[in-house]
Amino acid sequence: DMLPGDVLADLNRTITRNMLPGDVLADLNRTITRNMLPSDVQADLNATLAPASVTADKLAPGSVTTAQLSEQILKYLKPEITTSPQAPGLVFTGESVTLTGSAEGKYLAYQWNRNGQPIAGATGATFVITDANGTLHDGNYTLTATNDFGSATTAHITIEVNATAANYVVPSIGMDMIWCHPGAFTMGSPANEASRGSDETQTQVTLTQGFYLGKHEVTQAQWNVVMGTSPSQFTGNDRPVEKVNWTEAKGFCEQLTIMEQNAGRLPPGWAYVLPTEAQWEYACRAGTTTIFSWGDTATSTQANFKGTNPYGGATTGPNLQQTTDVGSYGANPWGFFDMHGNVWEWCSDWKANYPNGPLTDPMGPASGSSRVLRGGSWNNPGTFLRSAQRNLYSPGSRINTLGFRAGFRFIPADVAAPELSLLGAASVTHQAGTPWAEPGVSALDMVDGDLTSQVTVTGTVDANATGAYVLTYSSTDAAGNAATVTRTVTVTGAHTVQAASNLEMIWCPPGAFTMGSPASEAGRHTNETEHTVTLTKGFYLGKYEVTQAQYEAVMTGNSNGLSATPSNWPNNANRPVEKVSWDDAQIFLSRLNAAEQAAGRLPNGWAYVLPTESEWEYACRAGTTTAYSWGGDINSSRANYDQSGLSQTRDVGQYSANPWGFYDMHGNVWEWTADWYQAAYPAGAVTDPTGSASGPHRVLRGGSWLYHGTVLRSAERYDRHPGNHDNTLGFRVGFLKSQ
Repeated sequence: DMLPGDVLADLNRTITRNMLPGDVLADLNRTITRNMLPSDVQADLNATLAPASVTADKLAPGSVTTAQLSEQILKYLKPEITTSPQAPGLVFTGESVTLTGSAEGKYLAYQWNRNGQPIAGATGATFVITDANGTLHDGNYTLTATNDFGSATTAHITIEVNATAANYVVPSIGMDMIWCHPGAFTMGSPANEASRGSDETQTQVTLTQGFYLGKHEVTQAQWNVVMGTSPSQFTGNDRPVEKVNWTEAKGFCEQLTIMEQNAGRLPPGWAYVLPTEAQWEYACRAGTTTIFSWGDTATSTQANFKGTNPYGGATTGPNLQQTTDVGSYGANPWGFFDMHGNVWEWCSDWKANYPNGPLTDPMGPASGSSRVLRGGSWNNPGTFLRSAQRNLYSPGSRINTLGFRAGFRFIPADVAAPELSLLGAASVTHQAGTPWAEPGVSALDMVDGDLTSQVTVTGTVDANATGAYVLTYSSTDAAGNAATVTRTVTVTGAHTVQAASNLEMIWCPPGAFTMGSPASEAGRHTNETEHTVTLTKGFYLGKYEVTQAQYEAVMTGNSNGLSATPSNWPNNANRPVEKVSWDDAQIFLSRLNAAEQAAGRLPNGWAYVLPTESEWEYACRAGTTTAYSWGGDINSSRANYDQSGLSQTRDVGQYSANPWGFYDMHGNVWEWTADWYQAAYPAGAVTDPTGSASGPHRVLRGGSWLYHGTVLRSAERYDRHPGNHDNTLGFRVGFLKSQ
């Protein structure tokens, strides 16, 4: 209100284009073209993007157009198929089929296609066909992955839905086979089932693939056609073949596959095999949940077993003491005969406890020592015929109760490489001059099983020359899938402490071990409970106990009033120093650190210390798990203890070293450790333990010349007041980076 009226009028006036002078209007109406831009701007606009100028993680959809990107960049941004769907094999009307694929890339969208046309709603990496129908579901299926930069499509797989799941007769041997549809069931037995085994924990199992299984156990006549003369004890063409081991049963299936393949009767990808344990129990139960496929009791009228020992309070019957012709007893609900009794039947699986949680298409562990058998035999009581009963034998076992039943199924293409697992650490530090022992590697393949013996190793370790060595382990399965892992071995020289008369030290790499002793170990104490210890840092430890000469070299002239020659048996330069308290050892270490630092030989952050109790036992065991580092017993040739008859110390290094090169970890003198003593180890696994925060006593380890042999065990623990001196107490020096 302080402004004059003409100014207010100007402020309130609306400016329109016709009020602007001509030169301003010309600028507003002018179109800017490329030739009006300065040359440096034009150069930027004309530049071609180099492949490395942008990366996929810097590009959000819409930030640039694909036309602005070179083909080299686009090929990194487009989806790339990583897993193609696998053909499902035979599919019958009413069954379910699950197809799975995957791609690599950002902002992916999936689309399943049938005969080149998108399937409505099928926009995930997994597509499930339910209630299969030939009219609706026959065809070629692909999965397409798309993002803003392009698309990729899998190779097609073909699904042909068969009208009925007809049973099948193997032409070459006349073997009847029954189709088992995909499905789910409860494997194992309930906790209240009488005579159940602890290895029968109930587990939900889903079988996504259907399979054929022999209507009967393989007969001697069928065996003879494929393999030649029957090994059976109880002869008869229609009796089950027995005295067949797992390898021979597997060989029968492989030979039958070849015969049918040569005759042109084998569909691509199909093979005769032993059933998995899950497939066997699925077919045995045939939809039932009772103890046997017919109910909860068993008598000799229902199966061939030791009828004098029926199950569930049933009436006793005869014991035939031999096999019977297959099919002599009633079939189960799906038409299978003799799933209970007659002969045990080999399965493909290695024997192990069931994994926790639901399982899909389980095949058992990749390796083991025994194979699974199911069903019981003529020589077993009724309890062994239960649907959930499990048995095991080594694959080479051949007795008159062991036979098998053949399966016939589609084997999905083997696309998975073997799983290689290093035994020991991937990075190892090794002491020069000590033997190098290859820790090894395991190789397991879900199709081919244990391939450990076929692993090739490239590279060597020269344990006498310092340096870094790389070992490469390779494994290839029968399908050509390959895998490799590497291990780096760093060979280091010994560490010598000059201020302590060239005290030699050995490197202990980081690692894990079981500390303590098993309950069965003779002479053990209750304070030795086994527990897992992980040491995350490596350390050096004295090759020998500290000698009198080394102690004197460091302690001469000390200002603490301590004798530099305290030993009960003085003037023995190479015997271990004794009559040294824990407190005396600390003064020794303090003087040693000061001397090495003054000489410029102490690396920053490193210090000479007493080892912790766990470091001491780790070095003592040196990878062993026995009572002593050499084995389970002791005699006077192994160490200096009461039975050696010396009644005193002796020069260090007079007995054999442990696997890592340490001497006298057992006997000669007790060795102080850094820890306060605690009677009970911590519950469970621990990492880098250091004992109690305080206490009246410190821990000693290793035993001495005065004590009995059991006291020299790797796990033996002893405690004394830190001020105690006597002629059994000495120590060993550690050297580690504490910061």
